[in-house]
Formats: sequence, structure tokens, C-alpha cells
Amino acid sequence: MDAFISQSTCQIPEFDNDLVRRLIASVKVVSAEKQIIQFQSGVVMEQEI
Repeated sequence: MDAFISQSTCQIPEFDNDLVRRLIASVKVVSAEKQIIQFQSGVVMEQEI
């Protein structure tokens, strides 16, 4: 198990639409400079563009 974990990376090689749909509950655009992303886990993130 340790060998597998040490060799694996957390990077996703390409965009995975199914994964995004499972992780994100909603995206709200507040303004041209700000959006709010809510994950299925309940975590809310504000992102400035």
C-alpha cells in the first residue's frame, strides 16, 4: 500500500466531467469578478476572477 501511495499522484491527466458533477453541488456567479462554488460536502469557496 505504501509503495502504491508513494508512486501515485493527485493530478488528473484530463478533465473528468463525471467527477466534477459528483464533487460540485452548485456554482453561483455573483458578479463579473466573483463566483461562489459549493461542493457536495458542504464546503463553500469564493473565487475572484
